[in-house]
Amino acid sequence: MAAGAGPERDRELPAPAPATVLKESRAYPGPCALLINCDDFVTATLPVPSQYLPQDYVDLGAAEVAMGNHLIDLSSPEFTGQPFTHTFIYGAWNADITFYEPMITLDWFQGMANGTIANQCWDLKLPQAWKDGGHYPTRYCIRYRHNRQDFTVSLEGFVYREAG
Repeated sequence: MAAGAGPERDRELPAPAPATVLKESRAYPGPCALLINCDDFVTATLPVPSQYLPQDYVDLGAAEVAMGNHLIDLSSPEFTGQPFTHTFIYGAWNADITFYEPMITLDWFQGMANGTIANQCWDLKLPQAWKDGGHYPTRYCIRYRHNRQDFTVSLEGFVYREAG
């Protein structure tokens, strides 16, 4: 057998998932909503049971290919008359929370780099219960590292939660 051949080299491996994905989504491109396959849109937007959804988060049908549904906090500043700078999204697929996603504007990052905006952390709105036991974050942080001239966006304050 030639070098590099054999079963380990011939099988097709799945593409790596985005860093924010906690569970696999199988959404494919299509003509519905944000260019998602219509059957996948239905699966992505199945309602998350209320005990697993943080207060003020709602489904606006913002399902995306290869991610799932983006659940939005309508009490966030961008929905209460203030400009959008950053926000936190919970993502869902098949009635499960499947990803966490801080969203940040370029202006916010530029303000951090030029020193007009300080490094900060924000507490997450948390659900009443978790479907699966495990360690879950309690805050997200955005930081600029001057010594490296780069940014970090992190989920922090992980706490173990029982399924319930």
